[in-house]
Amino acid sequence: MKTQDQSSTSHEMNPLLNLAIGESQRRKQTIRELATHIDISYPYLMALARGERPAETMNRKVVVSFSDYLSIPVAQAYLLAGALKPKDFLVESTAESKLARLFTQMRTDKVWCGFMPSDAGLASLDSDVQILIGLLYEQVTHMSGLSSVCIDEPEE
Repeated sequence: MKTQDQSSTSHEMNPLLNLAIGESQRRKQTIRELATHIDISYPYLMALARGERPAETMNRKVVVSFSDYLSIPVAQAYLLAGALKPKDFLVESTAESKLARLFTQMRTDKVWCGFMPSDAGLASLDSDVQILIGLLYEQVTHMSGLSSVCIDEPEE
């Protein structure tokens, strides 16, 4: 059963706060107990949950507390808070051209070509989703990272 302070945060909120509040519910803790565990005030936690205070501007100590509470890496907590974006992990600022070359490689890969969406389908996807597709492909094929992709001609 949700407590009164838990039900008041049911609107869409920052993914890190949503995950932490879900975890507090799983642990049968109130939001006040969550705030105590994270070592922030209840009003500050509620302002974060309501979007009145931007989660992406939380100081490192708070982000580390959230990561400890959730048992996730600090970098993942920063991603969930919105302080980091998937593009931040790419070395070059020309992510679009690197993704285009990677998608060309995927289209010529005998295993993956059937899974590739059309150009229009790819273009309709959010850039974060495009990066995720590229990173997953690289993970499975043991490529060395999206930032190192230099494909002039497809390999056979």
